Amino acid sequence: MMRLPVRITLLVVLTAASLSVAWIVNRASSSGNMSSRIQLGSQLHFPAIDFGSADHTLLIFSNSACQYCIDNLDLYRSLLTETSSMARAIPIVMLSAEPVETFRLFMKRHGMNPSQIVSLNPSQLGVRIVPTILLVDRSGRVKRVWVGRKSKETQSAILSAVQNTQY
Repeated sequence: MMRLPVRITLLVVLTAASLSVAWIVNRASSSGNMSSRIQLGSQLHFPAIDFGSADHTLLIFSNSACQYCIDNLDLYRSLLTETSSMARAIPIVMLSAEPVETFRLFMKRHGMNPSQIVSLNPSQLGVRIVPTILLVDRSGRVKRVWVGRKSKETQSAILSAVQNTQY
């Protein structure tokens, strides 16, 4: 009879602990305070991406199995639409650890067809958390970093930052 209460107590403690961790991660990611090795001013070097082809490039690190990435699909759609209609287009490069065709099919299922998808482990560029969005200048320097799930306010700030790169 003593084993049942111990099991129940253990279950309650483990459930509370996992909910606490989930709450902390959710709070940190929605406020953009999650750590990343990518810092403002970092110089990126990746031959598959030609940063010099435009004044700015937007790098979006995502994954089809990531719930926060899925939550950001409307933002990705807005960015793809917004940047393609700008006077000086900003290239968007979607990066995923998945094979290119797997990620392309995922994007197509959600009504998007990004022009460039690169398959790589995000940590190769110093990204530890997906979703992460980087605004990079023509020399490959990181100008803006947004990490984790994006709140509505953060989504607006990202769209505004992209629009303001025109000037």
